[in-house]
Amino acid sequence: MADQWDTFNTEHKYAGNDVKIRELRRKTKLKEGYIVRYADDFKVMTRDHKTAWKWFHAIKGYLKDRLKLDISPEKSKVINLRKQSSEFLGFKIKAVPKGKKYVANSNVSDKKKIQIKETLKERIKRIQKQPTPENVRIYNATVLGVHQFFKYATHVVHDFKDIEYRLLRTLKSRLSKVAKYGFPNNLKSKSTYLRFYSGKRKTHKIGDNDYLFPIGEIRTTSNFNFTQSLNPYDMSDHFSWDIEIIKLMKSQIPSRSVEYMDNRLSVYSMQKGLCAITKKPLKAEDVHCHHKLPIYLGGTNEFNNLVVIHKDVHRLIHATNTDTIQKYLRVLMLNFTELKKLNQLRSLCKLEKVVAV
Repeated sequence: MADQWDTFNTEHKYAGNDVKIRELRRKTKLKEGYIVRYADDFKVMTRDHKTAWKWFHAIKGYLKDRLKLDISPEKSKVINLRKQSSEFLGFKIKAVPKGKKYVANSNVSDKKKIQIKETLKERIKRIQKQPTPENVRIYNATVLGVHQFFKYATHVVHDFKDIEYRLLRTLKSRLSKVAKYGFPNNLKSKSTYLRFYSGKRKTHKIGDNDYLFPIGEIRTTSNFNFTQSLNPYDMSDHFSWDIEIIKLMKSQIPSRSVEYMDNRLSVYSMQKGLCAITKKPLKAEDVHCHHKLPIYLGGTNEFNNLVVIHKDVHRLIHATNTDTIQKYLRVLMLNFTELKKLNQLRSLCKLEKVVAV
């Protein structure tokens, strides 16, 4: 695909790739196309029907002749987006007129809407049988997950109102004996619930203070282009804290209270997934939530007493053995500012300052 345009070798050396493409489009009969890809699933956008079929046969021939791969007849086809919609990664996309131009309308695909509805039904049944904080977290992680994924669809509000409407009877009949329906109250301003939702819609409360995330409360989020030089598979540069927070929601720490688990998520969200000491992105599996004032010294699980840090930083904060301290100092290689912040947390734990040797 790249050889058709981006890496196409020309006798004349152009000032830049954008200039080269502009000139090739104007002076040659090369088939113009724009590829949108995620892993092995991709679309090629063209300006007209004839060019689309050229691309179709070129791609089909290459896959068959060079890679010995057959395409799927059901999934691989040429579609006029002005007349039909096309599905991609769970989205349904169609070009519609707006003034003198066409714009893309996008929805959650019909198949994905059914899948979301069935998954949430199973989560609701599980809460009915066992109305525990753990099952509430699993349900909320599912709702937040699909909201975060599909919030870029232009008509996502309509789609999730439809899903919510179709689940109203299930929610009412299944949870009538284990939940109270009403507006969320007694929520702290920095709770996870209020991080993502307004609190102005009625929902179900399970137990003392566990609220189900509202299915229908979602807004379209604008799409922004990434730089074309960004490689989404280079994980050293690519980090999505909102995806990691969903993993944290599914994690379990049986010995911890609901307040701790809720505030742990809120702190991670506030810090945008960055370690409070090193400011480096934290994967869910590396997250440790530290009590600034330890519980044994009178500290609490309140939001203001918690800070999210890397697990190795946490070990260093509590380390008392000299060899252990030097080991983690070598691993972390903290600068002056980072070491100062770490020692401030150690002092709250009544521990001596550490110095890199």
